Amino acid sequence: MEIKVFLYGAFKKLAESPTFDYRVEEGTTVGELMDLLKLPDPVYRMALVNNIRVPESAVLKPGDQVHLFQPIGGG
Repeated sequence: MEIKVFLYGAFKKLAESPTFDYRVEEGTTVGELMDLLKLPDPVYRMALVNNIRVPESAVLKPGDQVHLFQPIGGG
């Protein structure tokens, strides 16, 4: 199945383009996608799927838009 991936922050350097279509097997989770893309681990990673924050255990569906980034904070 095909999904759309958007990378932000330091993750943008890990791919040729920060936005791309990507094929995954049915049943793939967000965490598995992050591992397939070789996003650093155990770096704190965050995902939005279709503009909703989801855990890494969330199962992807065809056509999902997945936004991956490292949250930052300040104070």
